[in-house]
Amino acid sequence: ALVKFFDKHKMAAKKALIAKDALNNKPDNLLILSVVFDIQMSLGNYQYAEKIIRKLINKDNNNVTYQLLLAQLLMKQPDNEEELFRIWAKAFNLDQKMPIALIAKYDYLLQQKRYKAALFTAKRVQGHFPLISLGLLMEAKVYRVTGKIKLALETYQLAFLLQADAGLAVKIADLMTVQKGKVDNALLFLQKQINNPLFDNSPVLLRLAELNSIKKDYQQAIKYYQ
Repeated sequence: ALVKFFDKHKMAAKKALIAKDALNNKPDNLLILSVVFDIQMSLGNYQYAEKIIRKLINKDNNNVTYQLLLAQLLMKQPDNEEELFRIWAKAFNLDQKMPIALIAKYDYLLQQKRYKAALFTAKRVQGHFPLISLGLLMEAKVYRVTGKIKLALETYQLAFLLQADAGLAVKIADLMTVQKGKVDNALLFLQKQINNPLFDNSPVLLRLAELNSIKKDYQQAIKYYQ
């Protein structure tokens, strides 16, 4: 509660004092160590934060959260990639019901523009979690970023079949409009989604209004805006 209060009032020095006092009182308490780690991360004291998180891992080597926090920290430092990948692999092996470690690795690879490896990771996610659209969405993003619009569109459409939502419907329509002469296809697709019971149709109506405005069909655009 004190940390939150000092955060709100931008009192960084007070947070540092709390961390010091807490460790002096209970240097081996897991909860105290976790709070101190958060404080040091917020203060940008990454080397000290790394010592704390490694101490936590030594006390509980099978805690997935600690492994992921260490990976998050190592991403801020150069020349740690080998350990980074090892940590993500261990975190996923510890809890294969959650894709968090694979998602973190994918985001890192995408940031590094290593698209082939990011695509492989996306396919791993889809292989482990075939009943949800997450892996397909990750795969489609790689295709989109690398300019493979047709593949991106096809993959988003597969994802939509698994888990339909308004945001994804808009993405599909937008990719259709990028393709030459496909604006009408995008309009038709979105019109079919207006009464889709699986999601709120507001984003769909908005995109329909915008597309009709582009086509200069202003009466139809007004209708959708209303």
